[in-house]
Formats: sequence, C-alpha cells, structure tokens
Amino acid sequence: MTFLIISIYAIIVTITVLGYGLLFLNYFKKIINYDQFNISELGFFGFYALLIFSVSIHFFIPINFLVTIPIIFFGVIFFLFNYKFFYKNFSSYYLLAFLYVIYISFNSEGHPDLGWYHLPYMNYLKDFKIIFGIANLNDYLSFAQNWNDILAILRLPLFDFHTINIVSGVFFLFFLIFIIDNLRQENETSLKLFLLLILVFSISKYHKIYEFAGHAPPTILGFIILFYIIKLTINTKNNDFINNNLFKIIIFSSFILIFFLYYKFFLKLFFSKSIFSFILLIPIIIFLKNIITSGCFFYPIYWTCFPTEIFSWGISPDFSKARYELAAALAKGWSFYALSEGNISDRILYLEPLNNGLILNVSDYLHTYKFSWIKYWLISGDSNKILNNFLIIFFCFIILLFSKKNKKTNFKISKKLFFFFFLNICLWIYLTPQSIYGGNLVTVSFAGLLASFYLQNINIQNKITISIISFLIFISLFYNISRNLEKFNNFSSNLFSPYFGLIEIEKSKRDTDFQTIYIDGYEIQVKNKIAGRHEGLPDFCSNIKMLCMPIDRLGCVTKIENNFNYIFIKGNSKKCNEMLKSRYFY
Repeated sequence: MTFLIISIYAIIVTITVLGYGLLFLNYFKKIINYDQFNISELGFFGFYALLIFSVSIHFFIPINFLVTIPIIFFGVIFFLFNYKFFYKNFSSYYLLAFLYVIYISFNSEGHPDLGWYHLPYMNYLKDFKIIFGIANLNDYLSFAQNWNDILAILRLPLFDFHTINIVSGVFFLFFLIFIIDNLRQENETSLKLFLLLILVFSISKYHKIYEFAGHAPPTILGFIILFYIIKLTINTKNNDFINNNLFKIIIFSSFILIFFLYYKFFLKLFFSKSIFSFILLIPIIIFLKNIITSGCFFYPIYWTCFPTEIFSWGISPDFSKARYELAAALAKGWSFYALSEGNISDRILYLEPLNNGLILNVSDYLHTYKFSWIKYWLISGDSNKILNNFLIIFFCFIILLFSKKNKKTNFKISKKLFFFFFLNICLWIYLTPQSIYGGNLVTVSFAGLLASFYLQNINIQNKITISIISFLIFISLFYNISRNLEKFNNFSSNLFSPYFGLIEIEKSKRDTDFQTIYIDGYEIQVKNKIAGRHEGLPDFCSNIKMLCMPIDRLGCVTKIENNFNYIFIKGNSKKCNEMLKSRYFY
C-alpha cells in the first residue's frame, strides 16, 4: 500500500516538475538552443520555476490546497501537451533510477529539523500569507527556506507532509538522470571520470533521504554547475555551446568569476530582455521576502539588517549579530571547545562553565581563536566527514589506476580551473567550515577534479576500465541499499498500513504539550517545556497549528497588529537578546 502511495506521488511530482521546466525553458527559447537541454535539466528548471511561484504567490495569499492543487494540475497539463518531447528522450535507465529512488524514499523519519522549523514554516505558508516580522515569533522561520518553499507548493490532500521525503527523492532522481545522460554522451575522458566520482560519492553519501532536505539540493546543483564550468574551460570554440552552458550557470548560481572568462557571452545573455528581467526578478522577490519576514536582506547576516527604527517589525541588528556569531562559532568548533575546556558532557550544559569563566562566549571565541579554532574543529565529527570525502575519491582513484597501462601521465589542467576550485576550498574554510554547508561540494569536487584529470589518458572503453567502473558503482549501491534495509524490518506486518514508510509526526496535546494564548486578539499556540527534559534543548512546534512559538520566546513578541490586511509582529529586542545569551540552543 505504501509503495503504491509513494509511486503515485513520485510520478505526480516528477510530471509536474517537468511540465514547469518546459514552461520555464519556453520563456527563453529566443536566446538558447532548445535541443541542447535534457530531461534532467528540465527537472531542475522546473524546481526553480516552482520556487519562484511559491515565493511570489505567498506575498498575496496562503499556499493552501486551493493553491497547490491547481499548480500541480497545470504542471501535469503542461507535461501532457509536450509528452512527445519526453517520450523521444526517455531511456530505460530512467526507470531503473526511478525504482531506486522509490526504494530509498521509503522512510518514516523526517529531517532532524522537521519538527523544529521545517514543518512549522510550511504550515505557516499554508495558513497565512506573508507575515511582517514572523522572525519575532521564531527567528528560524526567517532563515533561508527555499527548499521548504518548494515542498509547500507540492503538498496535496491525503499526501500532505507525509510524503515530502519523496520530493527530495525526485530531485535526486533528476541528478541521477543528469549523471547517466552525460556519462553516455560526453566524449572527454576527464569529464566522464569527474561525473563517475561524483556519482559514487552521491550514492554512498545520500542513503538517508530524510536528511537530504535543505543542504543537499544546493550541493547537488553545485556539482552540476562545476561540471558546466569544466566543460566551458575545455570547450572554448563552440559559441552556441558556451551560450547554453552559461545560461545554465546563470540560472543555477551566481558564480560571477566566470564573467572574466566569458564576458562577451555573459553580456550577450545579460542584455537579452528575457534574461535581464529574470535576473532582476529573482533578487527582488527574495530580498523583499527577507525584508518583510525579518527586516534583513539575508538573516542572520547582521550587516544586512536594518535598525528597528526603520522597520519596526524587524529583528534587531544586535540579535542578528549574536545569532550570526553563534552559527560561525559552531562551524569553527566552539561546541568541542566548550566540551573540552568546560569539562561538560553535552554542549547544552555550557551556561555554568560560561558564567564561571571557564569558557568564552561565542563572540570572544571567534576573536580569541581567530586562526587556532582548527584544533577544536579537528576533533569534531565534521572533520571526519571531510576526511571520508577524500578517502572515497582516493579509493576510486587507486582502483581506476589499475586500468592505466602506462603509469606515466601527461597531467594537463587549466591553471584558471585549478585556481577556481582551490579558491572554493579556501572560501569555505574561511566562511563556513562545515561539511553540509559547502564542505561536501568543495572537497569532493576538488579531489574529483585532480583525480579525473590525472587519469584523463586511460581508455574508458577498455573492458578492464568498464569492469572497474561497474565495480565502483556496484559497491556504492550495495552500501546504500544495505543501509536502507533496516527500514523494512516490520514491512510484512504493516504491508497494508497506508502510512507505514511515510513520515509520521506524533500529535501534540493541548494543555499538555502546548497552550493557547492571545496577543492583541491573535491566537498563539505556545509550546510548553517537556517534563524531565533539559531546558537548554529546543522546543519543537512540530505540527501544532500556526501561529506557534516556543515558550522561551514569549518575551520577544510585544505587539501584533493588522495593517493593510497584513499581520505585523513586533518584537522586544532587549528581552530577545537576553534570552539568546542563556539559550544558545532553543
């Protein structure tokens, strides 16, 4: 029963996304070669189009089922009107990839942060149009939520949030199709090997589809963008080829460094009316949304925040700075510093050693350990994840080396390309040294680049090479599938259960788990503390009806009013700052 539900919803999402991808591409048909785009790229464009629709619609109305049903209906219609395009480009490999995605999407767990702010954010989108100052209710609701914006516009009755893992699976499906198509069509050995290494890593890494949401889609798009950049560096003669690949990079990213390599083609695209209007549209709606929800261009980057004297509903720059410094310190090993120097067993116990002067607060830590934070980062689990990334690529490299008859090699790689990939690593180490926030992307792509160019002279058609490649793909699949077998322990006894294998959320009880209060006539659900649980742990609103907030943030909201038929939530900066100092993790 569950497999049927998963399959039906996966087909609906896939068709809908492809429909909007084709609609998106038709908008630019005057400036690009339509035939040079494959099905996977249409899928990514479709997700992008749905993101634009979701953010834009929410300015005016809630994204409830009255909105999502027509959105999905028209996506299916767009697909059916153009089914011949998809039919002629269909491959049997796609079906195998689809079945694999269905397999890994069978999971009753949601993302670790689902109850914290993912689901509350989606419920906020469903029940309310955009709210000025929603960050005062829970500032996590103003963090970058683009993936959840997409999930919100794909919610349907019956399926609801229970199937959001499947949307992640469909995104991964398009990535697998992208790899498969380019492996079959690409002539450059170095590019084929680069794709192979990315494929082996991705299959091995993303076996937990419920952890996919949020950070994995940007990582996957990053791999694709870097692949386009390598192709541009290798192929510099075909103008139409360069034009199309630059278009893809512009849409998927803001890698402005390519401007200096291909400025003529970049300018040609930029001054096209359709692409120019699109380039202006995206930042405008994203910036406007951020200003409305938090009073910042990019919360919690504090220097992009306006004083509350200008936007009364906004988060204060002081609070934003404290949140930013916390995120930066955690990325640079503060948790392990607190455990080591504070002699505590859990980071949520930091307050006592902090008050006793045994450890520094996050702001002082960043200034004191400006460069030496690396010693604490190295003992964190994140450093092991980065090491594993290199080991996976190195293992593949050593195995592939056996197919190289001549051990000497003519190692040729563009200096600009090497510098660009190396610069990515340097920026990541300086800004956000965490595996999920760019670390997986920059380390795997850099190692993959070096390995693939070193092995660029091997015969990719050789039987030994083909056998080795098949072996590497097999062991990554075997590892992934074996890690997912545990989900099927009670499969036979729950065969006909409609939600077994789909995300389940425990229902919250009024007066026990939460209480209802009124602020200026607006109903607010307040999440209570859980008995026996450390007060430093976060309080999840989970699937409690919005508007919902953790009990510790009650002092952060001072006033709620209605202006021009929009809700404005105003905060108390002083109380919020005091709360954050004693509740780093809430």
